[in-house]
Amino acid sequence: MGSRYCLLKKVLKNGASGKLVHFNPSYRYLSIMARKSDFPLLSVVCFLSLVLTLACGSIPETHYYTIGRIVPEPGQFTRKIDLSVGVPQFEADGIYARDNLLYRLGNYEIASDYYRRWGCPPQKMLAESTVKYLHSSGIFAQVLRMPTMSRVDLVLEGRILRFEELSNAEGSTVRVDLEFSLRKEGNRSQIWWQEVSASSPVGPVRSPETIVQAVENSVRSCLDQATDSIVKALSNLSAK
Repeated sequence: MGSRYCLLKKVLKNGASGKLVHFNPSYRYLSIMARKSDFPLLSVVCFLSLVLTLACGSIPETHYYTIGRIVPEPGQFTRKIDLSVGVPQFEADGIYARDNLLYRLGNYEIASDYYRRWGCPPQKMLAESTVKYLHSSGIFAQVLRMPTMSRVDLVLEGRILRFEELSNAEGSTVRVDLEFSLRKEGNRSQIWWQEVSASSPVGPVRSPETIVQAVENSVRSCLDQATDSIVKALSNLSAK
């Protein structure tokens, strides 16, 4: 690379004097007739800088990730509720609505990894995980993705509050904070609301795979907490 920049300096020196110059960055000759009266020197500099950049650099590959299918433990929920529930896509604000993997740099700064992304927006990914989790739990008579043409009794809405990796002297962890609300579809009255939070360690070796595994573990914990609370709230309502 250093020899190419020496050649570039020679090109500019000779070009400024009006000589015919041959430039060969990748075994292909590029002839430039650089005369003061024909081409501004600045144009030559910009062009050759672009050639050197393309010859020496390459664009990193973008990688895409998704969490696995999350289901409750066998026998974790025994309560049956004869109601149908619909789950729309989650909501998220600002940077949490982006598909980049996120990591926190300090108390007030969050950065995104441009070349490591989720296979779909987190709002859709977490809503899909919730649908599969509730369906596998067997609690509700029917679990549907929304929007749907079918009638549902309840609507479970979610919002992403935090969805990021944190690092400190002890290592890295993944933090997931979610807000859930359950309402009746008919009159839209809210019957339950709760924020749930979970943190999972990354490791022992930090890599994209161990980060995604920690995300999956945190989402599982959040769904465990939310579902257990929903069951208790609906049981109390039916007992009244």
